[in-house]
Amino acid sequence: MTSLSETKEQKAMTTPTTAKSSTRTRQFVLATIAFWLAMFGMAAAQTYSTSSDPLSVTPSPLTPGNPATVSGEGFEPGSDVVFILVDTGAGTETELVSVTVRDDGSFTVTLEVPADFSGEGHIMARGVATDGAQRILGGSEADGSLARTGSSPMPWIVGGTSAAALGSLLLVLARRRQERVAQTAG
Repeated sequence: MTSLSETKEQKAMTTPTTAKSSTRTRQFVLATIAFWLAMFGMAAAQTYSTSSDPLSVTPSPLTPGNPATVSGEGFEPGSDVVFILVDTGAGTETELVSVTVRDDGSFTVTLEVPADFSGEGHIMARGVATDGAQRILGGSEADGSLARTGSSPMPWIVGGTSAAALGSLLLVLARRRQERVAQTAG
């Protein structure tokens, strides 16, 4: 009889702890899901102005150490456009020059790819479009690589998958713990 009452007392003491653990696990999983949904929402909320008007670069392809004339249009008059050399091999960006957009929304600038540049890359112009959205134009290729605009979705995919896997693992561990506690108490 004593062992039966002890078992009931043990069960009464472990049940709230198991319930708390299960609640915490659910809260963690829900918080993780909410976090990633918010991150995807913020990434989707960014607006970029796209255009079929390319960035005009003469001569093309560029050669390091030689000047090139770059022109484009569709930017907010009076705003600044920044010209960036994107080294696709190293994953780096180097700001080359900035120019103020004319009243008609266009620009022309002479710039030079640094003489010591030896990677694969392209020139990108980044500024503000007439509708207020960010406007990015990818232009001439340096050493023949293709222009790349935007960002890679891989960090989001890896992060989301990792969070889902971690949440699932924690949920499985919490359920196994509940089962062990229930078997011990029963």
